Amino acid sequence: MDVGFLLAARLDLELFSRLGSASGDEPAALAPPPTPPSPTWIHDAARTVAQHQRSGHAERAWPLLRVLEPLLPQLEMHDPASAGRVLGALATQALLEGDFEAFLDRARRAAAAFDHAGEASTASRERASLGAGYRQLGAWDDAERALRAAIAASGADGSVTALARLDLARVLTACGNAAEARALAEESAAIFARGKDGAGEGAARAWLAGLLAMAGDGGAVTEARRALDLLSRSPAGRAFAGAALARALLAEGSIAAALEAAEAAHDEMKALGRLDEGEVMVRLALVDARRAAGDGAGAAAALGEARRGVLADAAKLRDPALRRAFLEAVPEHRRALAGSGT
Repeated sequence: MDVGFLLAARLDLELFSRLGSASGDEPAALAPPPTPPSPTWIHDAARTVAQHQRSGHAERAWPLLRVLEPLLPQLEMHDPASAGRVLGALATQALLEGDFEAFLDRARRAAAAFDHAGEASTASRERASLGAGYRQLGAWDDAERALRAAIAASGADGSVTALARLDLARVLTACGNAAEARALAEESAAIFARGKDGAGEGAARAWLAGLLAMAGDGGAVTEARRALDLLSRSPAGRAFAGAALARALLAEGSIAAALEAAEAAHDEMKALGRLDEGEVMVRLALVDARRAAGDGAGAAAALGEARRGVLADAAKLRDPALRRAFLEAVPEHRRALAGSGT
């Protein structure tokens, strides 16, 4: 299940970077909490939890989380800002442990707590994260509602609004509103560019390339190549953008070049083991390119890999309605399960 963009936003990492790549020094030892724990101690504890999560050692966060979690009932009543920080830490931990439903519950409660505390900016960040989670599950109405609220509250600039616009573009694409999706992807790319965030801009341009290819716009290949250039330092980014390039080349009929791009993207993904973001899109781009090149057996093998990945992620969802949306509403998942890469 895609968690890369979500975790990057929650842990202040560059998109497509791996946990541990920007961890820095080990967190300083935290003094035992006073009785009762003070807001300052809770803030420091939540920051230490984030450092463990960012370093790729989320299991080290549990001694602190076991102290923080029982405080929530009182914090939600009397100190909503601290409650929001604890819930945010628990939401990130749930993502790292593959529990999407726990993530949704905690992110929703964190946004409400920060609203209650009057911390509009932090509430907006949590709401953008919540919308991204719903988007990945195919819960389009909930995703759109949360993302539009986050955009309205977060102003015109910054990574939160840029990512929320990109996520909303992906939601609207799935719902058939390509015109607004394109405008949002363009806005997202421009905001990332102003902030000199090459990874974010590359992700936005990769998605924009797909929209242009769907519309038969000849600029799709140019946008995809820009995305690939912006993400050239990241193997995961190259895989994500390479799949977009393959789709754009296929749309203009350049089958040999599309197959080369799709195979390169797939090779990047295999070298990493798994992508945190866009894995099924890489596999489906390879299906389409191999099929267009006349390699039916190769296309079937790639499609089988895509299907197995989607089913494995769906098995982690306990709620039947969320599982059904994940399998049936997300276009890439539906295509993988239907046995067609197109």
